[in-house]
Amino acid sequence: MPYSTTGLIHHASSTSPADLLANAREFIKDKLYFTWLSQHPAQYPSVHFFTIDHVLVYINFYSDFGPSNLAHVVRFCDLIVEKMKNPRTADKKLVLYSSHDSDKRANAAFLICAYMLIVHRQTPEEAFRPLLGIQPPFLPYRDAGYGAATYHITIPDCLRGLHKGLTLGLLDLDSVDVEEYEFYEKVENGDFNWITNKFIALASPKDDPAPRTSSGFQQHHAALRTGTGWASGFAGLLARNNAVAPQRAAKPSKFHPAYRIDDLIKYLKERGVTTIIRLNNRTYDRTKFVQAGIEHVELYFPDGTTPPDGVLMRFLEICENRPGSIAVHCKAGLGRTGTLIAAYLMKHYKFTASEVISFLRIVRPGSVVGPQQNYLQSMQAKLWKLHPSGTLPPQISLLKPPTYPSLRRWPKPSIEPPSNTVTDQVEDDVQEELETEAVRLDEERGEIEKALREAGRMRGTAGEKLEEMAIPLQPRKHIGREDEKDREKEVRSQVQAARELALKQTENQRRTSPTHVSQTKPLYNYTTTTTTPISAVTASSRTHTPRSIPEKEREKDSRSAKSPPVKDFVVVGRSQTPVRGVRNNGWEKEGGR
Repeated sequence: MPYSTTGLIHHASSTSPADLLANAREFIKDKLYFTWLSQHPAQYPSVHFFTIDHVLVYINFYSDFGPSNLAHVVRFCDLIVEKMKNPRTADKKLVLYSSHDSDKRANAAFLICAYMLIVHRQTPEEAFRPLLGIQPPFLPYRDAGYGAATYHITIPDCLRGLHKGLTLGLLDLDSVDVEEYEFYEKVENGDFNWITNKFIALASPKDDPAPRTSSGFQQHHAALRTGTGWASGFAGLLARNNAVAPQRAAKPSKFHPAYRIDDLIKYLKERGVTTIIRLNNRTYDRTKFVQAGIEHVELYFPDGTTPPDGVLMRFLEICENRPGSIAVHCKAGLGRTGTLIAAYLMKHYKFTASEVISFLRIVRPGSVVGPQQNYLQSMQAKLWKLHPSGTLPPQISLLKPPTYPSLRRWPKPSIEPPSNTVTDQVEDDVQEELETEAVRLDEERGEIEKALREAGRMRGTAGEKLEEMAIPLQPRKHIGREDEKDREKEVRSQVQAARELALKQTENQRRTSPTHVSQTKPLYNYTTTTTTPISAVTASSRTHTPRSIPEKEREKDSRSAKSPPVKDFVVVGRSQTPVRGVRNNGWEKEGGR
């Protein structure tokens, strides 16, 4: 339960509004405050307490808890503006409070800072200044995976990403339709979001019937009952869909679902989409898109991995030469899709990795998963070096003049927050504390990665190392076709066979003397090959190199000795370029899965 019946924790047990505000953070002098309480406060003639903990709820995929999405940001700004004008609350002090739950506390803090940034036109540093030095610190946001987090973003990161999107004209809040946003983010309506005017990120289209039809609905529920992999994430999304006010659900919608391919094509044509890029395995027939005049491009790389250099450069080349909007999808429309769109934004608008990940997760929650976050961080300098000297033509970039800070939706209030007049010294202090927080997070990431490496070294068998390397399925998965399920079943059997082989090798090693073991060489030798200028190394660019004939002869002469555990045994992705002189070893035959 978010609230308990115990007394106030850091506000003691006083019922005076002055005592309740003693530790609150002031955003607008004598007007707007933020605090957190362990129970619901009473209402007072001069103070209005309100919370959004159970109204603007972030529905997580797995271990993620925020930041709040674009619809929540807009609704929160509308809420505060309405309270400022409402005669019942206009003359009162407004106090936003949250529970002590770290996720609700962080999301409430982000929303009130976003309000100050958007409505009061503050910089990210000014908007976050009232919360500097707060104790306990806010929990940083993580990705939508369920493994150990190796990358975090903070509330200031989210504010910087949002601010950059607004000032560059990549996000136009005057034209955001919240109802449309919330309608099409649902699985049964299409599961997509616009990311700037250039891109629409979506989950893989399906030839299957929509979930609300009888057969499709039964299939989805049958998958949910299995409780495996992506189905858990889909169950979370169903909870999001059900968390809608009953009266709103009863009204006929003015929008049309775009789950089925025919409906999706109609929507894309109406919105000027000229190209669709598929990053995952085939789950539908591309013919319908081609016949409708929409270019269809295949840029496959494995789920949960980072893009090979060839895929990245080809994606950038397409986006820089195709007029009109581009639809991009993988299986869930989150990891691979978000990573490539992020790379484009980093190259052309010089987003930092933390800014672009934050911006994407506000617009499409769950974007960029697992190692893809660290990949973007490592590629930041390289992508910035590729920044063009001139801007793309308007018909290519689809960039419009920014509407921020002169927003029509929320005219700037007459009440000036005190932080708008901060001195240079205060700005320096803010920047110094933010830089200190960034250093702390970098150190935390290093500690996590070090702990993961140490845990890998301490595992006793090669089989456990194989399991450690497994990449989890991304959330918000759809039901796969039968051929895809067969391929996944075959991959699992191959991985199981490799695990059993590694376990057998380890057991034989224990029975063999160290002198015999030292005379043998590893069974496999993996090398990394690249075919493009960028030197980013990914799991999908690794190629197997077979043993040479002398190695085989030495192994034949020393049958009593067994090789040490397999080193760096990974399941590689589909080879983009054949390796001359390398024999097919079974893994490559099946697409390198």
